[in-house]
Order: sequence, then structure tokens, then C-alpha cells
Amino acid sequence: MLFGFDTIFIIRILIILVAVGLAAYFDNKTGYIYDWISIPLIIAGLIINVFTYYWIDILEICLVALIIYAVGYIAYYYGKIGGGDIKLFIGIHMMLPFFFNQLFIVWVIIVSSLLSVLFVSIGYIIKLYGKVKLTPKLWKSKKWLIIKSTLMFLIFFAFVIIATIIGDLPKIVYVTIPPMFFGCLVMVFEEEVKRYIYLRQKPIAKLEEGDVLASEFATKALLEKLGLGKRTVLEKEDIVRIKTLDLKTLPIFDYLPRFGIYIFLGVAFVLVFGYILF
Repeated sequence: MLFGFDTIFIIRILIILVAVGLAAYFDNKTGYIYDWISIPLIIAGLIINVFTYYWIDILEICLVALIIYAVGYIAYYYGKIGGGDIKLFIGIHMMLPFFFNQLFIVWVIIVSSLLSVLFVSIGYIIKLYGKVKLTPKLWKSKKWLIIKSTLMFLIFFAFVIIATIIGDLPKIVYVTIPPMFFGCLVMVFEEEVKRYIYLRQKPIAKLEEGDVLASEFATKALLEKLGLGKRTVLEKEDIVRIKTLDLKTLPIFDYLPRFGIYIFLGVAFVLVFGYILF
């Protein structure tokens, strides 16, 4: 770094907190993280970095931003994350690339994802209670899912234990075990979560950009007619074309979890407990 002013570091943190706070508020209220939050964050971060880092560091920062965009776009393509979330992640990274010599955004993504898995999974369990009958036939049909999710949890659990006892990871990483447990549990009932919580037959006239097609619950003929391929997120041009088709409704996954609040909590957690993690 060319300069090491604490004031600049504090300014970075304050700007990020304001941005993720606004993102959490609007995402919870409207379901959108607006570009007027993320784009200025990206630009402001780039400007500050130009005056505080060497050019080689700036190239590294921009490369990481491109990786976030590329990986995020793939997740967006399959309806796993919103475009606003991706832009916000890039903005956070540009504004505060490094924290205790670590990539700040990596830990933000990890922590926010774990928090999301924990609270969303518990919510799923509560909502599914009474809707799903746990019959022997159901358990039998999910035998391989149960085995798969159990193995995933046991491998993760063993990794955490070994990493803290033999490795250098602090014991605070034990907090990742409950989210992983609930995540693996809900993975067994993924189909029921989609069917009973998110599936909705949405009128064509009310389709919006960013709606996620419930392809698992669409017929092969409908999928061919839509011509989306493996993509599940609807874009503006898709909606225009779909409205010309002889369709009244479309199976959509609606009211999906809003990630903004978890990004805010992830940022706050890493800022407060980063010295323990690193």
C-alpha cells in the first residue's frame, strides 16, 4: 500500500455498512437490491483503491471481482442467487478488498451463506411441519438422499474437528456446524420445500424480470415451448416472448429467501470477529 491512513480504512467500513444496510432494507421490503446502491459502491471503491494501492494490487482486486462476477453469473443463470446480490458482493470487495491480509469478501460470502442456511433451513422445517407425512414409503424414496446428506455432514464435521485440533483454525469455526447440520437435513426434503413453500402458478401478465422458472414442475412440452434451455431465470426479452405464447400461467418459484439481510449480518460478523478468525 502507498498509504496506510486509518481514516481511509474507517471510511471504507462506514461506506460498506451504509450500503449493505440499505441493501438489506430494500431487499426485505421490495425483493430487490438496486443498482443505485451497488454501482456507486463499486466505483467509489475503485477510486479509493487507485489512490491507496499499487497497480499490481489493483489488478489483483479487479481479477477477484471478475471471478465473483463469473461464478455469480453461473449461480444466477440457474436461479440460485439474485443479480443484485452479485453486484453487491463486487461492491463490497472493491470497497474493502483486504482485511487482516485476507480477502474480506471471501469471509463475507462464507459467513452470510452459513447464516442464510441456518435461519432459512429452520424456517423450512417449521413451514413443512404438518404438510409432509413422514411415512415409511417417503423415507424409502429418500434413502440415497439421506445417505448423501449424512456423509456430507460427517465429512464436514470431521474436517472442522481436525482443522481445529491439528490445524491452526480457531475454535470459533465450531459455529459452522449447526448451519451445516440443518442444511443437510433440509437437503433431504428439497423437493417438498420447492413444492409446498415456493411453487406458484403465476399469471403470465404478472411475470417479472428475475422470476425463477420451476422447471422441475413443468412438462417437457412446456420447457421446449419456452426455449430457455437450462436457464431458469426469466429476463425481459423472455417475458416479452412468453406473453406471445398461448399460456395463462407459468410454474414459478416465488417468495424465495432474500439474501440482503444475511449479507449485512455477514459483513458485521466478519468486521467484529475478524481478528479472531484471522
